[in-house]
Amino acid sequence: MSLDGRGLRQTNKHALEILAKMDADRASLTAIEERVTDERNRLNAKDENGKRIDILTPPPGAIRPTMPKTDSFAVGTGAGIYHLTLLRDHVQRTCGDTVSLLDLKSKGNVFGKRSHEPASATQAKDKKQKKDDGEYVDLIGKPSSEGIRRSIQAAGYKKLRILCLWYRDETLTRMIHGLAHPYGIEPHDIDPKPGGEDTFPLADGIEAVFCNAEALLEHGPGTQRTADVQAIIGKFAEPGVLLAAWCETEIPVRGEEHEGMKSAEVKAALAENDAKHQVVRELAKAAVPSQFLVGREYDSFTKTFSIIKKPAKAFEDHRVHMGVLDLYRSCGVVDDRFERALYPDDDPYPLPRMAFCGIHIRKQATDNKYKGAPKRIITASAIIPSPEPGGPWRVIGWSNIHPKWEHYALAQSNFHAANYPLHTENGDSDFQRWAQAGDDVRTALQELHDELDGLPYALMIDGHASRRVWPGLHNNKQGLGKDPDDPRLWLPASGLPQSWNPVSIIRMNCAQAEMPRLVAVTEKQKNGKTVTLKTSSDLYYSEDRPEGHPWFLFTEPRNYGKKRLGQWKTRWRAKPGKASKNADERKENELNSPWYSMTTREITPMHTRDGYDREALAVAAARLSHQALSWSDRTRYPAPLHAALQMDLGHPQYRRSEPKDRESIDILKEARGTES
Repeated sequence: MSLDGRGLRQTNKHALEILAKMDADRASLTAIEERVTDERNRLNAKDENGKRIDILTPPPGAIRPTMPKTDSFAVGTGAGIYHLTLLRDHVQRTCGDTVSLLDLKSKGNVFGKRSHEPASATQAKDKKQKKDDGEYVDLIGKPSSEGIRRSIQAAGYKKLRILCLWYRDETLTRMIHGLAHPYGIEPHDIDPKPGGEDTFPLADGIEAVFCNAEALLEHGPGTQRTADVQAIIGKFAEPGVLLAAWCETEIPVRGEEHEGMKSAEVKAALAENDAKHQVVRELAKAAVPSQFLVGREYDSFTKTFSIIKKPAKAFEDHRVHMGVLDLYRSCGVVDDRFERALYPDDDPYPLPRMAFCGIHIRKQATDNKYKGAPKRIITASAIIPSPEPGGPWRVIGWSNIHPKWEHYALAQSNFHAANYPLHTENGDSDFQRWAQAGDDVRTALQELHDELDGLPYALMIDGHASRRVWPGLHNNKQGLGKDPDDPRLWLPASGLPQSWNPVSIIRMNCAQAEMPRLVAVTEKQKNGKTVTLKTSSDLYYSEDRPEGHPWFLFTEPRNYGKKRLGQWKTRWRAKPGKASKNADERKENELNSPWYSMTTREITPMHTRDGYDREALAVAAARLSHQALSWSDRTRYPAPLHAALQMDLGHPQYRRSEPKDRESIDILKEARGTES
């Protein structure tokens, strides 16, 4: 947005962003500045009694104040689908033919059944009966034991040994059940001694040991933590065995020792004495991937603790089962689930054997005590299929802290064992740091060529997070050439041999503020009738299919099917609920509950090489989100990009480095699919 060489002193960032998107002139900006100046002058004025004059907000005109944005809302979050429908109708009535709605089209479902989804009505009925009977059923899509073994062996290991470290009997019981049920073992057949003397086979090439490690896992300064980890590693590590730790933990809370301290001091003290992050670091130094399970929770309202116990039904301990799944991700397990997802039989979107590489870039928190901007954090992962169908797949990782492609488990451990870069390196500007990030990514892609054994690859990036890195990926730069005065790389692999370049750059965008919001879906049935649907989880594209168009993947929220708040009414008709000591008399407060609407991902294959189909690549990206590495549903990012993101989020110093600026916070929020 051009300011014509003139400065603005009183205009906020939010106003600039809105006016830039509207392609507005300077008149609105000048009006805002005049309004702010006038209100500040009146705010400093006093009446004849020396009191401040109350400022009454005038009726909306050219300038309309907005409420400041907060991290939470007393009335919950989300507008709901019905609200969006009313908004669409209002826009149509108000603007008439001057605006047109975006019509998207879909060719139907492009996804196969995931391993935990029933393939037939009979299987669905049997699964429901097992759930009703309290038996274990797979609700997350765990990798098969054969797939785990093949993936581990492809990385050069003989077996996987899961080391369960605990200090409460209740947590030990949950761990035993979480490992026994998925492998078809009766939990009572696993009866470990506290010292970890026994090894329990789970499947061919997979085993578990259980060891009480209270001294290692309790919160505190941890002066002996390094020695404790070394002792445990020395006891359970073995050449050719990938050792992975599943540890008990709990969130540290304020105690008597923190009395008299300021909130910032308490926060710093709790973080410094958090055993989880110290243990992650020490285990990473020994190349041991780790995952943590909360064993006790604190209720800030009642100021009491509660120990988490095994639920009555085997499949209901979601934290346990999801934790095991994420531990497999940390171990670099990629199995036949992805072969089925990307290369199904009779696929209308055929894909050559190719790898997919995801690059995650993040800005660190800026500390004003230091000169210049902090160095960017870059992590990467690549999922590599076997050259021939049916073979074992591999996943490798890379980071700019440890710039070397390695098996994902080792790459993540080396990343977690090192500190984030300091802010004081050379005082470079924010612009220079983004340019340096582009150079780091090119180095990673140059070295990736040696790991692929001739396989082509597609590169996946978050277009929002990397917007300042590569100008050649901007919409308004398509068809143009590089600016000679801009030191940044035009594209991620600029300057590398053509054969080392990706066959396509798949730009993802999860920023909901920039996405079309789904309001209604019409479906033409086999009998020729057209019906209106409320939701859809298919892949869509613009009906006129302009050159370089994106695809949009809509997803029904995980909890939408339970309450469907927002489908039939707005918050104006929400029921306030009823509180009661009698559970049977309580009624949910709809007003402060989340009201769900469809989430959207934009998938744009760009700079695609001749011979590769953009639609097939878009479908592949959607399938890699649908078949998650470590989640039962879709992840916002495709699997390679998600694995790169998780490397960063799991770093023991992430809390210290977490960005504080609104844009970076929003990027991470959308990537994780969570509310801020």
